[in-house]
Amino acid sequence: MKKNQIDVIAADLLAGRPVDAVSVAERHSIWRLSSLIHRLRARGWPITASQDHGSGLARYSLPAGWEPRTGKLKLPAIPKL
Repeated sequence: MKKNQIDVIAADLLAGRPVDAVSVAERHSIWRLSSLIHRLRARGWPITASQDHGSGLARYSLPAGWEPRTGKLKLPAIPKL
């Protein structure tokens, strides 16, 4: 199954890889990174932005150790009798 663009960016961020428009365009052929970052932030992702001096290129990342809430309750396994 092919991942959609927001899933690709989310996977990069969760893997600890900062993303910027140039690297994402080269790696994934995604051209609207700022729109995807906006949508992830709207879902509660604490994405931070830093700007490279001189180039003006924004680099986005997640705080170390942050994990998204799935919204699903993880139940303990039921032992077999």
